[in-house]
Amino acid sequence: MRIAVYASNHKDTIIIKSGIDEFKAYKHQHPILSSFHSIWDLVIHDHPLDAIFIQVDKDNKRPIEIAQKYKHRHRHTQIIFFSDHPFFMKESYEIKVLDFLVKPFSRSKILRLLNEIYLDWHYLNQHSIIVRIDEYSQRLPYRHIVYIESLKHQIIYHLYNGKTITAWGSLSDLEQSLSSDNRFIKCHRSYIINVEYFTKIGEGTLTLMNTIEIPISRKRYGEIKNMIIISSSL
Repeated sequence: MRIAVYASNHKDTIIIKSGIDEFKAYKHQHPILSSFHSIWDLVIHDHPLDAIFIQVDKDNKRPIEIAQKYKHRHRHTQIIFFSDHPFFMKESYEIKVLDFLVKPFSRSKILRLLNEIYLDWHYLNQHSIIVRIDEYSQRLPYRHIVYIESLKHQIIYHLYNGKTITAWGSLSDLEQSLSSDNRFIKCHRSYIINVEYFTKIGEGTLTLMNTIEIPISRKRYGEIKNMIIISSSL
């Protein structure tokens, strides 16, 4: 896990660091910890982090605004604000933070949050893919992907909520990356489907979510049908 801390008060950094050290011993994990001396460092930090602890002062909303921009670029990052006052608590939850801590906070509270971050990190690493989209990256849980389409050297991820994400890449390379997960099947040279959303199969197409029709290779119809049956039963 990659964790960062922005705090103007060195004592707060020490409390968070001691909680991380205790977490290391408890979980036998070794999170990489970074410290930001300025909230502006977060603006130029291009590598996705798994969690960030950010201090917020009651007379300065800028850390929340910068965290919101960072969250837009790296949506899987967990953000924890901490402050002497709950002044911006409502605004912070609008960007879906993990928690807003009002000081003083204890190491046990930090340990609880680290455990939540770890569980989320572990699940996502086992059941997700990181997609690089221009200036930001996004971790896509497998369960959110309905199907994947290849079009003119671009990969289009079609998600369960109707949204799409487009990135540069090769469907063959992606097929190799997803080969360890039985829910994904390449049914056509331009399509990979998630069998969790499978509804029915016909001679030339298969249907996802009752309405989405995807072409399938006629030569591989029997093979694909058997693969769907096996994958759906797992």
